Amino acid sequence: MRLAAVGALLSLALFGALSLLLSLLAAALWRLGHRRFAAGQPGALLALRLGPAMLSGAAVLGVFVPAFLLHEPWHSDEHTGLGLGLAAALGAALVARGAFCGFTALRASAALRSRWRREGRPIELRAGIPSWCVELGFPVACVIGLRRHELFVARCVVETLDPEELELLLAHERRHAERCDNLRALLVRAAPDVLSLLPAGRELERVLFQAVEQKADAESAAGSRERSLLLASALVRVAQLQAAEAPALLPASFLHEASIDERIRRLLAARSAPAGLSAERLLAGSALLAAAALWLAAPPLGRVHAAAEALVALLG
Repeated sequence: MRLAAVGALLSLALFGALSLLLSLLAAALWRLGHRRFAAGQPGALLALRLGPAMLSGAAVLGVFVPAFLLHEPWHSDEHTGLGLGLAAALGAALVARGAFCGFTALRASAALRSRWRREGRPIELRAGIPSWCVELGFPVACVIGLRRHELFVARCVVETLDPEELELLLAHERRHAERCDNLRALLVRAAPDVLSLLPAGRELERVLFQAVEQKADAESAAGSRERSLLLASALVRVAQLQAAEAPALLPASFLHEASIDERIRRLLAARSAPAGLSAERLLAGSALLAAAALWLAAPPLGRVHAAAEALVALLG
C-alpha cells in the first residue's frame, strides 16, 4: 500500500482511539467535578467539552504525522490488516460525523435566516446590529450569523416589553454577538468525538449553554441592581408569551434551553459572573500546553515511528 494511504489509516486510527479515550476521561472529570465546573466560567466548560477533539488532533498532527513523514521509507510497501482498518474506520466516522453535524447546523441556520428575512421586515431597534421583526407564534429574540450577525425579534416580544426591558433584551443579544457565542455553539456541534453521545457529555453541553446565557445576562446587566431586575422582568414576560414549541435553533436565543428559573434567581440576587479567562484564552492556552507536553513528554520521533510500526504489525 502506498505511503499516503498507510499514513492516512494510521492517523485516523490514532485519532479515533485518542478521541474515544479522552472523551471517556472528560466524561469522568465532569462527573467528579461537575459542581465546580458548573460554578465556573463558560470558557472552562467549553475547554472541557472541546478538549478531547483538540488534544487528539494535536497528538496526531503535532507528533505522529511528523514522525511518520521523517522516518517512514518513501518506497514502503507496507500491508495493513483488518484491525487497523476498523480502528481507522472509527476515526473516519468521528471526523465525518462532526463535519456532517457542523454542515447541517450551518445549513439550518442559513435557511432560517433566509426565511425570516423574507417573511419579516427591517426594524430600527438601536441594537447596533441589523434587526428584523418577524411574525411568529414563539417569542423569538436571537442573533443569527457567525461573523455578520443579524438580530431577529418576534413582533409579540417588541409589543409586549416596556422600552427599558426591550433595551436590556437587546443588550443581552448584542453580548451574544460580541462574544461569538454562535461560533462556540457550532464548534460544540461539530466536535469529532463521542462526548455528545454520552449522558455526561450531554449534561456538560446543557450546563455550558446555561452558563453562556447567564454570562450574557450578567454582562448586559453590568452589575446594576436596577438593570438586573429589568432583565429578569423581561425574561419572565417573554417566557409567558410562549405558545408554541421553539424552532430548532443554532443561534443563541433569549429563551434558550438554559434554565430560566436559575437565570432569574441569579438576576434577582444580582450575581454578576465572576471575572475569568475567556474561552479563547483557555482554549489557546490548553492547546499550547498540550503541544508542549506532547513534544517534551513524548519519546523521540523515531521511537514514535517504531511504536506505529509495532501497532501496524499487531493489528495486521
